[in-house]
Amino acid sequence: MNKHTIMKIPIIIIFFIFVFIIFFDKKNSTIAEVPGSLEVPENFEASPDDEGGVILTWKTETDLDYELSINNNTTWTKINNIQTNSGIAAVNLQLATYNFVMGTTYNFKIRSVKDAITSNATQNKIAIPRKPPESPKNFSSTPNNSGDVVLSWVKPNTNGNEIKSYKISVDNGDFTIIDNTNSETLTVTLTEVNYNFVMGQSYSFRLLAVNDAGDGAISVSSSAIPRKPPESPKNFSSTPNNSGDVVLSWVKPNTNGNEITSYKISISNGSFTTITGSSDSSLSATLEKNTYNFVMGQSYNFKLLAVNDAGDGASTSNVSATPDIPPGAPSNISVVESNKRLNINWLDATNLGSSIIRYEYRYKRNDSGGFNNWTSNRLNKSVSLTNLENEKKYTFEVRAFNTMYGQILSTSSRQYGPHLEIITDKNLPSNRLNKNYQTSIQANLNSGDAVQWSLAAGRLPLGLTINQSTGNVSGSPTQAGVYRFKVKVKNNK
Repeated sequence: MNKHTIMKIPIIIIFFIFVFIIFFDKKNSTIAEVPGSLEVPENFEASPDDEGGVILTWKTETDLDYELSINNNTTWTKINNIQTNSGIAAVNLQLATYNFVMGTTYNFKIRSVKDAITSNATQNKIAIPRKPPESPKNFSSTPNNSGDVVLSWVKPNTNGNEIKSYKISVDNGDFTIIDNTNSETLTVTLTEVNYNFVMGQSYSFRLLAVNDAGDGAISVSSSAIPRKPPESPKNFSSTPNNSGDVVLSWVKPNTNGNEITSYKISISNGSFTTITGSSDSSLSATLEKNTYNFVMGQSYNFKLLAVNDAGDGASTSNVSATPDIPPGAPSNISVVESNKRLNINWLDATNLGSSIIRYEYRYKRNDSGGFNNWTSNRLNKSVSLTNLENEKKYTFEVRAFNTMYGQILSTSSRQYGPHLEIITDKNLPSNRLNKNYQTSIQANLNSGDAVQWSLAAGRLPLGLTINQSTGNVSGSPTQAGVYRFKVKVKNNK
């Protein structure tokens, strides 16, 4: 082998090896890297958009293509649909194409490509794909008993980004942020004061969650009617009746958006209990003595409140009443008649109420006007009426009082008249035989009365007679003896 032959062998071998390497790389990696042949893309950044994709940006060079590696995958893919503006390239890696898992961290790097020559890769840039949250689940709105509305829900899928707050729409209005809400919030109270709720008016609510990607999907609508317990009944009063009961009356209060279901009463600051049969339309109630065990003549305080589905309302102030039953009429009136006098007695009145505190009486002469004034007789059950006119008719009334003043009181009335009576001593003067005798028999006559005297029983002494007009007995007795006889007098009454 000569010298020239020896020199050719290395040249052939080197050429062969170079060609083999090029061929081998083409078979396994598409394009072989030639370090330093192309510049590494500058200012490369990766950031999530708000729709689950990732936006890549970098400083671009003219006539270059670019390839992408995700999570250090050795397989590089050409980047298509690059948008260029003022030397800055941008591409949106859309969720639909790359199937990103929301909230998962991804590494991105790119390299330049031209005429089968590639640059070195950029440094990895991290991006976490995200989307606005899905709609809150199991959303509900419930009124509480203070005029507020309580919202509750199950946390939605956050789509890879923590929830920052929630927004509410009332009656399809604009969505506004609910203060102090975050990813852990699952319930919130919309207060009457902040949202100006009108009690009894229906409101619809919609909810959405917010994260860094923006406003999420809207929940289904939920309705609620804010409510509060009723206000205090107005013009509340308590009045005893004549049966020992207490009658309550009031003006219907503001119901605060919910129909009144009943009323409750407190007696002498005791517990509130439901008034049986009371309802939204009730404006009065009778508290029966047997139901409430009232003691007649004892004062009681009463407070009233209304109830609706929101609970017990505000109570009234105390009002008072003294249940009592008027006494019956004094019974068994008896009269003893005498000259110009009536002595009247009666028994106790029938009394189911408080103790009798006094009796009063009055009377009138039937033929001369009305009654005189009522006169207290204290607790005495007898009275003597004097200076009356005999043989005149009188009406007498007596009534009993207990502690229930100003109520209808019982009366009794009867008609009586003093008797016409002979008032001369029954033992008439004595006389002698055949001597002139004269005496006058007197009666309790009223002035001007016309009367007729007569012998009622027995006989007068022989020789004596009685004057039918004057009652005088006169004559001369002709036979001695003791004579017993009765006379009677009658007027025109």
